[in-house]
Amino acid sequence: MDITCVVDARAELGEGTIWDPVEGVLWWIDIWQKLIHRYDPRTGRDETWQAPEYLGCIGLRASGGLVLTMASGFYFFDPASGRFDAIFDPEADLPDTRFNDGKPDRQGRFWSGSMFESPARRRGSSVRSIAWTRTCRCTG
Repeated sequence: MDITCVVDARAELGEGTIWDPVEGVLWWIDIWQKLIHRYDPRTGRDETWQAPEYLGCIGLRASGGLVLTMASGFYFFDPASGRFDAIFDPEADLPDTRFNDGKPDRQGRFWSGSMFESPARRRGSSVRSIAWTRTCRCTG
């Protein structure tokens, strides 16, 4: 088996890969660099978009674009315009949490869990306490 590096992105924390079967591209995020990546294997091109906050996870929308979580909740993202539209922050009252991993379910609902992460301790081994607080879903 041959393994080939197709994107040398030097990501700080690359996660959340999702294959778009319609477009034939791979979406993924770099949480700490606040980047959304879209890799096209036909061209070898890796496009990036800068997010305004730390990212948690992404999902494809049937109507186009992405649904995603950032530190402050759920958002829609339109790659064509680069626009982020806030949906809702179910944990606005919890400043030491951020949304992390998540995926859509078979009914098209987007689920994401949150985790405790003190803003003063955002990097690698300095994060001492991680605990799931809530799991939330987005429909629409």
